[in-house]
Amino acid sequence: NTLTQGAIPLLSVTKDIRFDVVQIQQWLQDVSATQAKDGMDDGFGFAAQFLDSLKKDVATAKDLAGKLEQKEIVASLDAVLEASGPYYDAGVEMAKIYVASGPEGGNKLMSSFDGKASAITDGVDALTAATSKYIDETGASSNATLGGGHDLISFVFRVGLLPLGLGILATVFAFYTVVRLARLIVTIAEATQRTANGQKLAIMPGASRRDEIGI
Repeated sequence: NTLTQGAIPLLSVTKDIRFDVVQIQQWLQDVSATQAKDGMDDGFGFAAQFLDSLKKDVATAKDLAGKLEQKEIVASLDAVLEASGPYYDAGVEMAKIYVASGPEGGNKLMSSFDGKASAITDGVDALTAATSKYIDETGASSNATLGGGHDLISFVFRVGLLPLGLGILATVFAFYTVVRLARLIVTIAEATQRTANGQKLAIMPGASRRDEIGI
């Protein structure tokens, strides 16, 4: 099934890519703020781990998108990967200057790093948009398919195969529940990133839900 074997895994790994990018910056900012004092120098190691994770997640996403013949998504992934090296290198260079000479030295490299960070952020945003577009198109296609299968479901009930009919409906419901939940998780992740970047949000997405996602 295209939805469960292609669209949902692709949406999930896109979320992971965004998380990797945020974590690289977060760990380098941490080591910069502490100047690696009192043993708090593990930020460099964690940033390197998330760079490796980013590369693996991009490779996984490219494999999925390639099989789905989604050229726009593949191109977006290539852009993210291309921007990841300069982004990471600039972040490490800046963090090392902060460790060595504090804000007086590190602040001088901030504008250079911001440019590299903007490039990869734009790439991730383009990837998210392309993936969301594909998810929407896949959902529309699934709706059309389910509409065409209405007669089959009606027939199942007419011949008395109620358990099978309920199974079909349960499967349909599960597909759409997973897609809606996955899209909500991506929305929450994006809002969390904006909050981490200093942007104030009036309402956190999903906060009013009366389940495990809400607060």
